[in-house]
Amino acid sequence: YIERLKRYKGTYYRNFAAMGTRFGFLVPGIDEEEGNRVFNLVRKEVEHWHLKLSRYEPGSDISLINREAGHKKVFPDPGFCRIVEQCIGFHQKTGGYFDITLPPLTTYWKYHATCPDPGKINSLLRQTGMNQLHYDASDGSLIFGHPEMQIDLGGFGKGFALEKVKDIIESAGIVHCFISFGESSILAMGSHPHGDHWPAGIQNIFEPESIVCSFRLSGSSLSVSGASMQRAPAGEGRWGQVVDPHTGYPFRGWQTVAVQSNSPLEAEVLSTAILVAPEDKRKEMHQAFAETAITTIEYKNELPEIVQWEALGSSIKIHV
Repeated sequence: YIERLKRYKGTYYRNFAAMGTRFGFLVPGIDEEEGNRVFNLVRKEVEHWHLKLSRYEPGSDISLINREAGHKKVFPDPGFCRIVEQCIGFHQKTGGYFDITLPPLTTYWKYHATCPDPGKINSLLRQTGMNQLHYDASDGSLIFGHPEMQIDLGGFGKGFALEKVKDIIESAGIVHCFISFGESSILAMGSHPHGDHWPAGIQNIFEPESIVCSFRLSGSSLSVSGASMQRAPAGEGRWGQVVDPHTGYPFRGWQTVAVQSNSPLEAEVLSTAILVAPEDKRKEMHQAFAETAITTIEYKNELPEIVQWEALGSSIKIHV
């Protein structure tokens, strides 16, 4: 889709790697000099947050916290403290299904998905939990309640970076743009050069040439979590990649969750949390994020069943 768009005369496109994936920046109707100026600002901002938020960067804020906070108080800079406060707020707002303390469990499942040990999982659960993330707003200190605890912002970082990028684009006076962050997080402003919106679609994981559902984006974001073309689906005898913080087990079943919101960060957080939550908790979460539209896709015998929750909680079910 982006390759086709790049062919339009006067369309500016650049990309770079960050946060473990590729960031694509497309702006129609802009000259190269201005495009380069804004792109460089965007790239600098995204790379700044990558170097602060990635636990795979040895010098990042998160790496420092993960090395030391299990043993003593650490004092992150004010910007990172605000992120911690946001994460605590999202944890509460999602009923505990958004949780940044899961690395002990996600690391375990990465290597033991074929034959998990329930005893080991219960042991690892004691190393996780936002209740063990002790943050003191009065002095900006942070300490973990377990020495083996770790934090990770994988379900937060891209959405947070897109919020910052959105501010830069608006300040630059750009009206129309399409940004794809790893194809799972999208920011679309204005519209396509030949339409009143930006079209985006989710591919059928069993039939890549077909689209399961499509979205009309304009001034909004879309975040997708779950089974995808790049990752093997979680089905019978298989586990997904996102862990339920309440049980310690990843989601099962061939599912994809897409969340559309005016906030890239809310879309990112909610798509992850909805994926691992049971049906009744999903609806509660949507009420807490009323200005979002949620689409869940579940494949049964390789046939997708789509449930869409529009803004303010109305729902329809479509069989494809």
